[in-house]
Amino acid sequence: MVTVCHLSTVHQRRDVRIVYKECASLAKAGHKVHLVIADGQGDETFQEVRIHGVRKYGRRLPRIILSPWNLLFKALSLKAAVYHFHDMELLPIGVLLRLLGRRVIYDVHDNLPKQIMGKHYLPKFLRPLLAGLIGGLEAALSRSLSGIVTADANKEKRFRKYHPLVVTVHNYPLLEELGLVREGTRDPRCVCYVGGITKIRGILQLLDAIRPLDVKLLLAGVFEPPELEAECRLHPSWEKVEYKGYQDRQGVAEILSTASVGMVNLLPNENYLDSLPIKMFEYMSAGVPVIASNFPDWQGIVDKYECGVCIDPLKMEEITAAISALLEDREKAELMGRRGRAAIVKDLNWDSEAEILKRLYEEVLSR
Repeated sequence: MVTVCHLSTVHQRRDVRIVYKECASLAKAGHKVHLVIADGQGDETFQEVRIHGVRKYGRRLPRIILSPWNLLFKALSLKAAVYHFHDMELLPIGVLLRLLGRRVIYDVHDNLPKQIMGKHYLPKFLRPLLAGLIGGLEAALSRSLSGIVTADANKEKRFRKYHPLVVTVHNYPLLEELGLVREGTRDPRCVCYVGGITKIRGILQLLDAIRPLDVKLLLAGVFEPPELEAECRLHPSWEKVEYKGYQDRQGVAEILSTASVGMVNLLPNENYLDSLPIKMFEYMSAGVPVIASNFPDWQGIVDKYECGVCIDPLKMEEITAAISALLEDREKAELMGRRGRAAIVKDLNWDSEAEILKRLYEEVLSR
């Protein structure tokens, strides 16, 4: 077994995919695993992973320019056999590590060109130019790396054009985590949303939808931008909201043991249409029926496993009707929740994905 080093400038040191799943799985397989993270915090050991904090920059430009070099110097001191990074801004560092003879894996969490096309604060005429530039740079630099990990089949298909060794490692839930609390007492009038809170993720539409209903909304996550919280607090439905702020994994588990319906009503966006929402799988894992946006890939999962309802996220009346129907028909909702949990146990859990990741490491090391 070998020393492995994961790197990130933008993720948190307790990021679920990076630490709880990937790093912890590699540590259990016998590797010595490090995570170098630009969060300005100290060093610690968590989930058998040695975490090293390097300087954090408050502004975007210094972070993009300076943080990769701070990570590189620390990473080189660890003398790892494999370097595995999680942010596009680390691609130049990845290429440099390859030039130094190191094995390097790029973990693609998002479709960055499509993300840029959905950035409404950018001028429309500029978005295609930036998206094309970013996509071309990502493709060119990725070619020299040892391997690519993607989070879904759509991203894998894209990167297979540029690299011969690409695998999909879905961000499915850990079986032993949320399922342990699925039998907790549920509030029959409680709806939950857990995750980043932004306009594009449908928070305003959700507040509009619950206005005519006798419900409680358990809301957990961080507002982005922070000013959005003030706007939401002025909404007439805010009196129905119990805002929990950022929650650790135990906090998320407690929310999912209380809620009777889980919301994932993200708005149409190029990046969301091309991805799978981890929160939907976490609701399913906890036995919570889901109300999800009717994007083709999402609807395919909900329909296949009969674990919830899909709605047009831009139509408030559809969201309202779906919430009302599931809260009123508890027998149907509970059956959907059990089906969702069964799907996670049978098909959609992290155990099989961890095996794919370990096989990729074996192949990279063999080369």
